[in-house]
Amino acid sequence: ITEAVRLGLSTSGKAVTFTAIALVTATLLWAFSDIRFCSEMGLLLALWMGISFFGSFTFVPALLVLWKPKFFLRAAEEGIIG
Repeated sequence: ITEAVRLGLSTSGKAVTFTAIALVTATLLWAFSDIRFCSEMGLLLALWMGISFFGSFTFVPALLVLWKPKFFLRAAEEGIIG
């Protein structure tokens, strides 16, 4: 499981990181809007996307390694993963 998580983060994780940085940066630009509502919502949305990325990139893989869910192990035995 640890090797599968490491491989997943090192391959598709690069694309996810690039996409998250691009989306957070683009949304963060709304913070410089003259319209107060758009400015606040842009800042909050960028913050929320950043927190979601951080959680999905650290918390979910850690749970997979710690809990070792049956569906994940079954998929590995059938050759679907790795």
